[in-house]
Amino acid sequence: EKFTTESMLSKEHTGVIAEYDEIRGYGFIHNKKIHRLCGKDVFFLKGEFPGKSVGDTVSMRVCLDSSGRPRTLQEPCPEASNSDDDIADVTARTLEELLEGEHEAMVKEYWPEKAYGFITSRRILNILGKDLFF
Repeated sequence: EKFTTESMLSKEHTGVIAEYDEIRGYGFIHNKKIHRLCGKDVFFLKGEFPGKSVGDTVSMRVCLDSSGRPRTLQEPCPEASNSDDDIADVTARTLEELLEGEHEAMVKEYWPEKAYGFITSRRILNILGKDLFF
C-alpha cells in the first residue's frame, strides 16, 4: 500500500523521539515513512509524551502545520471546547469530508484592497495543512 498524505493524516503512527530540547520545549520524532513523504521528522511540544525521552518509541497522530510540516496532533486540540461539534471537527481527516456541506471557519487575514484573504479552522488545517485562500 502506497503511503500518501491522506494515509498519514488518517492513521496512528509510531516513531522514535530523535531529539528534544528541554530549554526550547520542543522536539522531533522520527518515522521513516513520514520522513520519506515530508522530508522532515514530526515536530512535538513539551508535555505531549510525559515520561518519554530521546530513543523512546511513541504513538502519535499527525497533522500538517501551515507550512506543510508534520507535527503531532493532539485530540482534542488544546483550544477545543468539549462540545460534540468540536470533537467531531477534530476527527475529520479527508478532503472529501471537508468538501461535504458547510463548515464554520474564521477569517484569519483579509486585504480588501487586494480582494483576497485566508480562512482557517482546525478541520482545514488538519486536512489541508494550511489555511484556505479565498
